[in-house]
Amino acid sequence: MTHRAADRESPDLGKRTVASPGTAATAGPRSLAELVQTLHGGLAVIDLHWCLTYVSDRFFPVAEPPSSIAGSDIRTLFRTLGDDPRGLCEQIESGTTVSFEQRFRGRHNHQRWLRVTVVPSAGLGDGQMAVVFTKDTTAVSSALTLLHDTTLSLTEIEDELHHRVARNVHDGPIQLLAALVLRLDLLDDPEHTHELREATATLGERLREAVVDFSHDDGRPSAGRLLETWITPFLADSSIELRIEDHLNARPTEAAVHTAFVYIYELVRAARHLGGTRHLHVSLTDDRNGYRLDLTADNAHESSIRIGRVAAQYRALVSYTHLVGGTMSTETNEGERTVTVWIPRITKPKLLDATIVVRRGESSLDRDDQPPSVNTVSSLAPLSSSSWEEIVSAAPERLLELDHRDRFSFANDAQEDMFGLQAAEILGRRFQDVFPPGTFDELASDIAELETGQPIDITWQRTNALGELRRVRFTASPRLDEAGRWLGLLAAVDDLTDERFHAQLWRGALADLTMARRLATEETVRRLEGPLLAGEALIELLEAFETSVPDREPFTAIRVALVEAMSRVRRSRSVLEPPDLTMGDLGGAVRRSLSPMLADTKLVFSDNSSTVLSTRVAECLFRIAREAVINGVIHGNADVVTLTLETDGGVALAIHDNGSGVDPNQLGHTSGHLGTRAMSERARERGGTCRIEPDQRGGTLVSVWLPHDIEDPTLFGSSPVER
Repeated sequence: MTHRAADRESPDLGKRTVASPGTAATAGPRSLAELVQTLHGGLAVIDLHWCLTYVSDRFFPVAEPPSSIAGSDIRTLFRTLGDDPRGLCEQIESGTTVSFEQRFRGRHNHQRWLRVTVVPSAGLGDGQMAVVFTKDTTAVSSALTLLHDTTLSLTEIEDELHHRVARNVHDGPIQLLAALVLRLDLLDDPEHTHELREATATLGERLREAVVDFSHDDGRPSAGRLLETWITPFLADSSIELRIEDHLNARPTEAAVHTAFVYIYELVRAARHLGGTRHLHVSLTDDRNGYRLDLTADNAHESSIRIGRVAAQYRALVSYTHLVGGTMSTETNEGERTVTVWIPRITKPKLLDATIVVRRGESSLDRDDQPPSVNTVSSLAPLSSSSWEEIVSAAPERLLELDHRDRFSFANDAQEDMFGLQAAEILGRRFQDVFPPGTFDELASDIAELETGQPIDITWQRTNALGELRRVRFTASPRLDEAGRWLGLLAAVDDLTDERFHAQLWRGALADLTMARRLATEETVRRLEGPLLAGEALIELLEAFETSVPDREPFTAIRVALVEAMSRVRRSRSVLEPPDLTMGDLGGAVRRSLSPMLADTKLVFSDNSSTVLSTRVAECLFRIAREAVINGVIHGNADVVTLTLETDGGVALAIHDNGSGVDPNQLGHTSGHLGTRAMSERARERGGTCRIEPDQRGGTLVSVWLPHDIEDPTLFGSSPVER
């Protein structure tokens, strides 16, 4: 705050008259009017019949005007309460505060997300049950929705691959091998058929293992194994030791596995940032009607203070937890910090809740068993200090009070969490002792408005204790007594920088999860190459065997069918491996491979070359192009991507997207750039180059050059994290 030099011993918030010593620093009974005036979000009150007896202007932004829903049953507005799979209504009626997030569709089909917090209180007056806070979380939740929806699209791609391969392997060569064994059993010369029998049994076993890898039944990898596979690329070039223990009785839903990955991913990122040898432990267990994750990191120290970027990361995880309907807590014990997360066992996560139609419920005014009420905050009974503190403590946004000497007299749970301090460590401290000197110097003229009893609502940039530039919204309502003397203020603080950071954080997590899943799937596909080569050897052996038996026709028929079946298995991998690409096929191959996530993206392919691609050159370009398109769409939010092929002493491919661009300094091991590192490695290991940079036209430009002939005979591209 701004203080004059003469006031250092008795700081104030401007040229105001403060209450004399002994004057109460609070205003006595509180009304909700002051809270409504200060909040950045909305507030409502519901009665014992779940009807809205008061609605503030910002409570329900998808309704116009919000006050039009006064008298409605809140359960018709928020389907989470209406369906109530988590027993929220029962918790509220028993006096428990609950929070959840809900998606709505507003005007022009625009989606809005609201975080809803219901705080029951007996101090609201006769017939009233709870205060309901709403806070618009669209900026963060939309990014989280993209994270979830796109990973579901990736699952569609993987499912297509898995079903196709499993079906073609089981219905093709495995059945034919069984027929071959039966035919061999009819022969009377075991010695003559020994080699063929042995090769057939070996190939059959390897193909059955492949079916298990690609099936979606209980034979698929466990959640722990999947998470370990996905997270392994992020441990490269680090001294992090990660141990995952899977004690789940059954594999959880895909959404729950994704959620678990996000937490482990953030834990690994934090450990990389701290450097040194880190030991991380993850435990997965069944708990109630859901799953419990215990994530433990060693040597928790000053870095655990929730300030600046660290605080934003922590709050991002809290937001993610609320969005999937879970709970999250932290504990520090003997140098170890453990984060415990509970995820509900749901087949369709709350992220995919369908939008609802707002219906006007039964008005409390129409009831005969309770007194009438009107939509004015003044109609509500005054609150005692204890009731007011009970309600404000649970508010979802950061709220604090200063007394007439600029000392903290109250900080709610959200503010305490931001400080990383308990109430006892905050209350009584001077404001300027908590914030750096000069933090509010720029706001002198705005704060002066408080002297007149007028609230303020301002946004400004400031530098925090870590030297980070933050954009902050600050609202404050002054408290004056009847003589106009200063009693203190109530303030709400919102770090708007978090919104952009959270969006970047989740886009980065999505890009990295995308790449990790792709590497894992490619590794599974890679394991098919051995059985396929063994199948070719068996076919040659069977062809030679035909000439040594009198009745060769059945064996010939099996061999011909086996050749076609093995060819189908090879073709079924085309989702990830484009067969025999030419120049003109590249754009179509990328489009087919990523079709689920390109619904809202225009993909333009231009072929200005005159050279036929070899299979290995085409494959390398395909993989790099696919990764560049994914990064542009997911990480850069691009809606137009252009691929241009040219001949330039080799093959040159340029991929340009119109997204948000890329910071070259952030490429490497940072969040969201595992794919870019893999792109560069693919090109380098094949004698070419790959440059990723911001483009003058906006967006990102990826420039790839490869020689015409690739000597490396490896069928699949590899990077350091894959070896």
